[in-house]
Amino acid sequence: WAREGNDGWSYDDVLPYFKKAETYTGSLDVDEEYHGNSGPLSVSIVEKLTPVQSAFLEAVQEKGYPVNNDYNGKTQFGFSRTQYTIKDGRRWSTADAYLRPAWHRGNLDVMTGAHVDKVIVEGKRVVGVEFYLPFSMVKRTVHSRMETVLSAGAVGSPKILMQSGIGPKEELAKHNIPQVAELSVGNNLQDHVLGLFPFILNGHHGYTVAEAESISSILKYLIWHTGVLSTSGLDVTGFVRSKYAIAENWTRPDIQYYLLCVSGESGLATTMSNIRRDFTDAFLRSTNATKDNMKAINSCTLFPNVLHPESRGQLLLRSANPFDSPIIEPRYFSAQRDVDVLREGLKIALDIVDADAMRKMTEAEGLDKLAIFKQMKRVSCVSGHGEDQSDACLGAVAQTASSTGWHYV
Repeated sequence: WAREGNDGWSYDDVLPYFKKAETYTGSLDVDEEYHGNSGPLSVSIVEKLTPVQSAFLEAVQEKGYPVNNDYNGKTQFGFSRTQYTIKDGRRWSTADAYLRPAWHRGNLDVMTGAHVDKVIVEGKRVVGVEFYLPFSMVKRTVHSRMETVLSAGAVGSPKILMQSGIGPKEELAKHNIPQVAELSVGNNLQDHVLGLFPFILNGHHGYTVAEAESISSILKYLIWHTGVLSTSGLDVTGFVRSKYAIAENWTRPDIQYYLLCVSGESGLATTMSNIRRDFTDAFLRSTNATKDNMKAINSCTLFPNVLHPESRGQLLLRSANPFDSPIIEPRYFSAQRDVDVLREGLKIALDIVDADAMRKMTEAEGLDKLAIFKQMKRVSCVSGHGEDQSDACLGAVAQTASSTGWHYV
């Protein structure tokens, strides 16, 4: 940003504000040059890993990747326990950190459930907001004496701007919205695409939904804020460089991994079905299993994530009606580079799971740890073979077995 002429937005300029926001409370040592210790936003880690999470950290070291206790420090490269905004075992959101402490200020009014129609523009300045009261069609207007901050996310903000007449003339004209300002609103939509690499365990080495829903877990959380309910399950993450980043001498990683090991009703079967139901159906046909059997499978899913996508999407208005959802066209994999990087992410995942440290978690007589992944290849690849390790096949899996990372910008 600073290189593009935005003074005050360099890394060195903004770092003090990140540190000012944070209080790090985890047990792992982090570099104080990059972390704060007196801010309102609590950052911590999960202190106790499951057996499979610990084995995974051993496996990545076996394959030559470092364990990095602080990926939000001097270097991002390597694998680590995930840093969460957690305080005393419960999620600590920006509302907890900033809004609730200011709840009783006389100059603060909070209205939830309101629906913004547009911002009000006079000349080149936004002077207020038009919105509908919660659960009604009654419209109200609020004027600002100084500033109006629009912070509705990568989907909501461009939608509101275009409804206000700020955006591409051609797009606004489709909906008879008078143009206020010509700006490239709605373009350059980006997202982190998640790949899907499931593998089967030889026993209960991670979390189960039954465990999370047990009376014991609920009491642990309510009384002590500990146990499985005090975590998201994504307690281990990692950052690597693909061969493409290495060839171009990138100093930053281009793939991030999330490890999720949850078995049960909301585990593997649900994850698979949400992305591609035919993957689940193919696995069931090949094993003569039922969906209930699949829900009982002890398993993990490793999600490779394209950190710096080259694909660009767009957001369009569906109509001038503020209650209509916008049209989101993410255009995933419109850039071949993203396919290539995610394919390499699957290759690295295959290599890590094949490490000796992971074999004690995945090997047993009659068990094929890659049975589900092979079914994904049979469905996705032209060859139709589960043993196909070609770039073409893994590239097809990357494109068909992937999902939004919900990281729209």
